[in-house]
Amino acid sequence: MFSIQKGRKALILSVIIAAQSQAAFAGELVFAVASPAGVTASGTVEASGTSDVSSQLASTQMEIEALREMLIERTVGNNELYNRVISPAKSLDKNQSESERTMQANENILNDVERVLTAFNSSSEADKLNAVLAAINQIDSNIIKNKGVNIQFTNGEPSAAVNRNFLMIYKSADKANLTAESLLNTLSSYRRSARPSDHAYEYSMVDNLQQSDIRYTRGNDDTWKPPQAPASIEIGTDMAIKKCRQILGWRCATALYSAGEVLSGEQNVKYFYTGSYNIKATGDHAEFAKDGRSKNQVAGSTGLVVIKESAEWILLFGTDSQWSHDKISFGSMIQDSAEKDFKRFKERIMMDLTIGASNIR
Repeated sequence: MFSIQKGRKALILSVIIAAQSQAAFAGELVFAVASPAGVTASGTVEASGTSDVSSQLASTQMEIEALREMLIERTVGNNELYNRVISPAKSLDKNQSESERTMQANENILNDVERVLTAFNSSSEADKLNAVLAAINQIDSNIIKNKGVNIQFTNGEPSAAVNRNFLMIYKSADKANLTAESLLNTLSSYRRSARPSDHAYEYSMVDNLQQSDIRYTRGNDDTWKPPQAPASIEIGTDMAIKKCRQILGWRCATALYSAGEVLSGEQNVKYFYTGSYNIKATGDHAEFAKDGRSKNQVAGSTGLVVIKESAEWILLFGTDSQWSHDKISFGSMIQDSAEKDFKRFKERIMMDLTIGASNIR
């Protein structure tokens, strides 16, 4: 693997050393709330024992490595389908090779995920929410300010955008249906659905858009929620979906959607992956060629949402990285749309899992 891994190994080593010095994380995690039991006044998480923290960090590393392997297979690996159809996110560093740019984008995503999973895995049930909030604030403080979702833009030619979202669900004792799997089912159904203003097109064949049958849904206030919402995407299944909106002409994103999981037992992590479909290389259905719907708005994207469950909590954290050859337009509109979309997603969670807003933090 290319040289970024050397830096990762050094980082892992420094984290373990910090753990052995009775600090649960590398660096100071400063909380914006009153310190609960187990948290120092400066905001660092007190380790319950060196061996426990080292074990938790090792467990997190196994989860990250499994997710890394999944991303590599889809973005720079030898999988015949993914190599042909996926146009992944890339860094904007033109001094890197194409594969290095892709790997850098992958690592940026995994760095975020690792920080959040480390906080989640290494804290007690009573401290998990505060620990994860601190980690989220280190990544981007505007995520919490914007009620769980924020987009960071890098404008120019090329340009980039990183959309991060986060929530935690408290598992009420009387709600046996509150599981990581049930949340993944809700997420994949919601992401598959046509939301207001969407024109959604599902292809019948993920490996052949040109010969696919097309299932069309015009989004409205009911198409994203039961009973009109589509079924969830089964774990291990790929789907090709185009979403379009009319904003000074057609604005479309064609992508591959996948639901999956890595590892088992307490290390089990559910995930939802999206990657831009490389229409330029594969071609598109003839229906879309006549009016510009065969053009993707971005040159490439990689999205990863992870869902992790503990005894009392379910964590959802997602990072979607995109890049484009052109400058970004409608930035404020995109952020506003993302906030409205995440609010709808929370409403969908409450419907599917029969919980109140107080369960979602």
